[in-house]
Amino acid sequence: MAILIAGGANLTLSTSLQSAMTSEGPCLTVDIDVTAILSAAAAAEQRLDWAAAANLYARLREHFPNNSAAHLGNSRVLTELGRRAEADALLTAALLRFPENFQIRFDHARLAQTREESLRRWAALVDLYPDRPGGVTAYLTALREEGALDVAEARAAAAVEAFPAAAGIGIEWARIAAARADRPEAVRRWETVRARFPTNTTAVAGHAAALVAANRPDEADAVLRDGVARFPDRLDLASDYARLAQSRQDWAEVLRRWEEVRTRFPDRPAGYAGVAEALGYLRRADEAEALLLEVASRFPTSRDILFALARAAHARQDWETAIARWEQVRAVLPDAHTPLVELSHTLISARRHDEADGLLKAALDRFPDQFDLMLQQASLALHQNNLVLSQERWSRLLQRFPNDARVLFGLAQVLITQGQYDAAAPLLDRFLALRPDHAQAMAERARVDLRRGDWRSALDRLLAASRRFPDNGAIDALITETKVAAMLADPDFVDEADLERAALVIASEVQSGGNEARRLRSLMLTFESIGDNCEFGLVQRYFGAEPISLLRWAGLSPGELTRGLQARFEGVGEAAQTILLVRGDEYFTRDRRYRMPMHTFINPNEITYDELFPKLCARLKLMRRKLLEHLNGGHKILIYKCVEGLRDEHIAQITAALGAYGPNRILFVRPADANHPAERVEQRGPDVAVGYISRLGHDPKIGWNIDFRGWLRLCEQASVLLQREPRLARAS
Repeated sequence: MAILIAGGANLTLSTSLQSAMTSEGPCLTVDIDVTAILSAAAAAEQRLDWAAAANLYARLREHFPNNSAAHLGNSRVLTELGRRAEADALLTAALLRFPENFQIRFDHARLAQTREESLRRWAALVDLYPDRPGGVTAYLTALREEGALDVAEARAAAAVEAFPAAAGIGIEWARIAAARADRPEAVRRWETVRARFPTNTTAVAGHAAALVAANRPDEADAVLRDGVARFPDRLDLASDYARLAQSRQDWAEVLRRWEEVRTRFPDRPAGYAGVAEALGYLRRADEAEALLLEVASRFPTSRDILFALARAAHARQDWETAIARWEQVRAVLPDAHTPLVELSHTLISARRHDEADGLLKAALDRFPDQFDLMLQQASLALHQNNLVLSQERWSRLLQRFPNDARVLFGLAQVLITQGQYDAAAPLLDRFLALRPDHAQAMAERARVDLRRGDWRSALDRLLAASRRFPDNGAIDALITETKVAAMLADPDFVDEADLERAALVIASEVQSGGNEARRLRSLMLTFESIGDNCEFGLVQRYFGAEPISLLRWAGLSPGELTRGLQARFEGVGEAAQTILLVRGDEYFTRDRRYRMPMHTFINPNEITYDELFPKLCARLKLMRRKLLEHLNGGHKILIYKCVEGLRDEHIAQITAALGAYGPNRILFVRPADANHPAERVEQRGPDVAVGYISRLGHDPKIGWNIDFRGWLRLCEQASVLLQREPRLARAS
């Protein structure tokens, strides 16, 4: 029997040792090197061979019951196998044998099944060992994660004084300030920790994160740049430095930084995975796929590469490939639960709900205490539109984990979907008390106010969120929706300058450069889609622009658009001309005269037909009025494309119809061909241009597959070719 020992040596067990290690009866009296067996078990852990490690530790514990390391190792491996309850029971029994063993009490506290039990165990540990900074640090962490921030703050202040040389306590002291959303204090504390522990890289990363939270990204960038220079062997700092550029959506810089990581750490897979992710954001998916496939042979068991390959397939909605790759991850990591969570997510996205349900049930039988699996199962019921079951599952999780932020948010979303806004509001308030910087929760809390009819409160919340997250497209989209509600309630609420005079400001931003994400959003706001489907609306959303527009989410053929323009879209929004119907989990509208199918982005479970219909009619009337004002003023560059093909006569008809309103500028978009390369715009007249895109964005077989980069290039060229400086000046 040969066992691999840490360091690469082989330990060949003697016949007597093999007998002792496999005996079902009492321990044989043999000369056994327990240290060597422990080393072999530790080596099995290092190579993630949990089954072998579990067997070695279990046998050691059986034959050497007074060896505490065997108990600790056995519980550690059981935890990795997802058998937390067994690990907890093992250490509970071990405490009877080793009542004064600090490490056993420490690991026992980490295995607590509830937050309340976790706090009780950590408090007991600190009472027994008040002079052990490791226990104090862990207790502070538990208090912070439980949301007991006042208690955590008081204890942390005392601990910092008592243990000035304990870096872990100083770090937790800084994290508590961040959890309290006291951003200036968090920055100050991280500065103190860095000064006190200048070689601690966690302090560098924490300081940078605090600066980002305080909306001081340039300073955070400088901190990480300095950290990467001072600690060139730290992969985590180099990765954080790359991710900071990603948070700014500066994809070219993201790619450059990940390339540096790859160059500096050529034998670590993280850099390759980062480069591939950046290429994906730059819409260079083929290059990303090729890179990942190339390095997969070098790192066949790398979690980073395997996960990146599967996620890349998921991102492009290649469900079969994504599922096959997650199955490959499962084969490499058979005792890990995370691939099961990810695979279930892909199955749900592919609408293979029955398979996801079976997978999650089997996974929870094997890993009954894995919280992520429980969350995924609760989410699945919502995707199945089984709102009763979803609410039951989330409610059970809330009873078990009453202060877990993810549970609070999940249950709130189910309630919102059912229109139970009064019940959802306090859950979101509790969530935001724990996670005050969560952009999506801030938006959902505003949405609740909006659905309850309080658009003033909703707008206040959203404007505050927008100041905190100036480049968040989802928040911008909800601000747009809220402004529409405000205009319906009070036509004088929105200053016309917000809608009609923005072009001059936008042009100024585009010319002056500045933040790249904001420049691109401003560029997209100079355009307005008039059909023939949602593609350009999605392009605007991709670049963070959320304009108010009647036709942004509507479908119009060239003939329907021409007729609508000629008739000034007469009757749009009238009850007799409007059809409201349900498709899947969303209400849609359709116009009897112009057809014009249109998204509402409203779930039928949120509001009844009778409640929604008059509101949508009023909204359509308002949007029609705004469209006509835009056309009369010529403030935007209009965009039109057609899936069925855009012929020259279509261009002539639409241009003539627009001419009746005044000199409107328009960019027509066609698929590229042999005579018209992609990403090129040709001017056909003072106010007319035709651009060519590599592909139209919707494929009936695979869904949306938009060439975002190509659209950006077309918009950049058209904004120059069709710019109208005198008009912008008058519009201001």
